[in-house]
Amino acid sequence: MAWVKKETGISLNSSQQQAVLHKDGPLLLLATPGAGKTTVLNLRIAYLLLEHQADPRQILALTFSRAAARDMEARFLNLFGRWIRQPIRFSTIHSFAYQVVANYFRRRQRPFKVIENETGFNSKSAVLKSICQRFYAAVVSEEKLEELANAIGYVKNAMLPLADIDKLDFKINHLKEIYLAYEQYKKTSNAPTVLLDFDDMLTLAHDILEKETGLLAFYQNQYRYIMTDESQDTSLIQHKIIEKIARPHDNLFMVGDEDQAIYGFRGAAPRYLLEFKQTYPGAKVIAMTENFRSSQEIVNLTNRFIKANQKRYAKEMFTRNAGHKPVHVCKFKHEGEQWEYLVRQLSGAGDLSQKAIIYRNNASAIGLINKLEQRGIPFYLRDFKNRFFNHWVVEDVLNFLRFSYNDKSTAVLERIHTKLNPFISKDDLTFLKGLGETGICLTVLAERYAGDSKKARGFLKLQKYFNQLNKLSPQWAIRFIRQEMKYEESAERICNNLGYSFDNVKSILANLEHIAGGLPGHQEFAGRLKELEKIMAEAQNNRGRNAVTLTTMHSAKGLEFQRVYLIDLVEGVIPGAESIKKGNQDSLEEERRLFYVGMTRAARELFLLTVENYQQEQVQESRFVKEVRQILQPADRAAATQAQPVSKPPAAGMFVDHKKFGVGKVLSVNMGKDTLRVGFENGQVKDLLYSVCVENNLIRIL
Repeated sequence: MAWVKKETGISLNSSQQQAVLHKDGPLLLLATPGAGKTTVLNLRIAYLLLEHQADPRQILALTFSRAAARDMEARFLNLFGRWIRQPIRFSTIHSFAYQVVANYFRRRQRPFKVIENETGFNSKSAVLKSICQRFYAAVVSEEKLEELANAIGYVKNAMLPLADIDKLDFKINHLKEIYLAYEQYKKTSNAPTVLLDFDDMLTLAHDILEKETGLLAFYQNQYRYIMTDESQDTSLIQHKIIEKIARPHDNLFMVGDEDQAIYGFRGAAPRYLLEFKQTYPGAKVIAMTENFRSSQEIVNLTNRFIKANQKRYAKEMFTRNAGHKPVHVCKFKHEGEQWEYLVRQLSGAGDLSQKAIIYRNNASAIGLINKLEQRGIPFYLRDFKNRFFNHWVVEDVLNFLRFSYNDKSTAVLERIHTKLNPFISKDDLTFLKGLGETGICLTVLAERYAGDSKKARGFLKLQKYFNQLNKLSPQWAIRFIRQEMKYEESAERICNNLGYSFDNVKSILANLEHIAGGLPGHQEFAGRLKELEKIMAEAQNNRGRNAVTLTTMHSAKGLEFQRVYLIDLVEGVIPGAESIKKGNQDSLEEERRLFYVGMTRAARELFLLTVENYQQEQVQESRFVKEVRQILQPADRAAATQAQPVSKPPAAGMFVDHKKFGVGKVLSVNMGKDTLRVGFENGQVKDLLYSVCVENNLIRIL
């Protein structure tokens, strides 16, 4: 330890020292956020090599992701590269499993191919889409394909028997049949070559090690010391593979934190850590609970917050760091007010790379990104699956607008005809195509059904709606499509039939309205969507630059920032609607752990932001925000940020929230005439009587 301090400058506390100096037998190291687990893992490897002359080839360090493996290796070389020249195996569990599978197939001279990241006909996505078309009448969206792939991965990672697939709580029709067809396709379609995805690496590696005792003995002898990082994220089948290769020595050094287990949808669960001593009798459990990252206020809050979970080890996170600022709980009327607050907080805030905005779902990023870009605030978009702009709902809205401009286009009508009322049949479309674009489609259909007055009137009414739609601003046009043209009703029916998320559909429509706000015409709206798509793609390259980080709670894991904002903290988002509906302990405890992970990313300042209205619906603040309020002392609650009623005239440049017109910026103040000139988000500029606003409590300063 003296040598380590002299050569690296690292001093360890007593629990860290205990972990580093552990040599033989199983050990579970419970590492709370900011406890320095990567440093301890690397020091323990160095201890085995330098003090006990262990063979570097016999050490296997397993991490959750490739990035984590690269990071751990880089840190190890930086600390000990001068003394330890031989390479250490830093690997993901999938990479190790691939080695086992490749070794097995090579010995049998049997070809195989991994299709996970392939493109074209044999890609995983294309195979699943082709199989789905046997069971679904409609084209399967990318969103649904991802959900299907996750469900198949869950079955394999949780080692579920086929009989239990139908019991899963996935909204996927024919899941079992699709699963069986997918597995059969991979085995036979390219025979003798076997097609495999990433999860097949795990199931095959497990089966091979189960049956091939000689191959199992080879890996057991090769790796005498096994270390696993982020073990709470390890699924059942991954744990079983690790168990097999750790035998009979059981020199397993497992690092994790059941309070940060947030990947239940992948088959990971905290019970594997909680049952460690049952799996490895006589094992040691050491808790590293000193947080080196966060302030007293953040550590005290999060330590008390996570204790509401019952399925956990009893441990007390603490810090020797000084106090800094109270944790802020901020409540706003709606997302627009929340975004204005964030923009003001970040404008001129110095080093943006030390600030992060964290949300539960990527849907929360769209409107926020639009606002940040408009205000010239640079951002780094982390791990964003940019499917918003290609979603079928976005295409539908654009096609509604296109048809309002060109109501003779049968091609455009064909793309939206299933979402219209009255019903337009395939025979109707064939009839229109036969005529060519010679007449207004809906008028032609009204004439065709002249003998059916109800249906004819319906087509004429629909044509009137499209005429109106053509004259509306983009924001009001989208609302008109949603409400007057009953698009939401049609979308809900489609979601119910195909197992799509209707909440996601409503979220997309609300975001489209936010983007459309203030834009003068439909062409400008379509152009803005293209522009935002490009901006978001480029923002994923802003890592390491002076830009605020935008990330989901899941992707934020392992990161830290000086200042963190958690946004959209409402019931139905965090905890999610499905977790609330299930109402079971495991589901809600995982949601609480996710909230905990988000909060513990903050080093010095933490802001929790909630709204009264989310995506145009009245909502309740997250139960987790209420738990935080109960924990915070009254003095801290007094520091909570709230929008304040107007007590004195706002100055030019300030932002206000008007009960009727929404959020706006004060352009000028003329107290001689008792007026405020305010520019609102929808593009309107209003002269307001200050005294009337005060008497009727119409505006609040933000």
